[in-house]
Amino acid sequence: MYTRFFLQLNQFPKLIMLAALLISFFFFDQVRQKLFDHSSGELIIDSTVEPFIERSSGAYQEFLEVRDTFGNEDVLVVALHQPQTGVGLDFINTLANISHEVKKNIPGVIAVTSLLDIPRPPGTCSGKSYFHTLQPGSVCVSLLERYRHARQCILDVPHTGIEDGSQGESVTFDPVEGEEEFEAELDALPQNELDTVRANVLN
Repeated sequence: MYTRFFLQLNQFPKLIMLAALLISFFFFDQVRQKLFDHSSGELIIDSTVEPFIERSSGAYQEFLEVRDTFGNEDVLVVALHQPQTGVGLDFINTLANISHEVKKNIPGVIAVTSLLDIPRPPGTCSGKSYFHTLQPGSVCVSLLERYRHARQCILDVPHTGIEDGSQGESVTFDPVEGEEEFEAELDALPQNELDTVRANVLN
């Protein structure tokens, strides 16, 4: 039966091609209306979490109720490629700068959540991010701030001397200088005064 139907249909190739074109045009028009904006012609990107929720679940109904009450809330995900060298302080600083720029330059952004500010569940430093540690005195200190401060101290070039503006010479401190003179002065002290100095040092 089906063989006879397709054999008869095969006698009209132009009709088959016309029907295929009409069906393709219909689906193309439907896709264009769903995926492209009518006014600007730009591609419409659905950034909500609605496509990921199962329609038959109770969570979807709760999602619809929350959306009707508080309005639509789009979610934008920004992915940052991790370099092959690993995650270091430069990578973390780049991630922090991206979070700051997104919140500053994109209008309508309510909150930005990244790896750096995911709140910790109940426990030590609850409510803070995972980059906080508990210090003596029940104070939560950011590890990132400590690392940035330590790195800045390493990068800063220490002053090797004190500039004297009147003579234009650099005066440096030498801890060894004067050691021989100090030992000579100790040897010249009388025995009773030397015992007094030793007793004061031991006490």
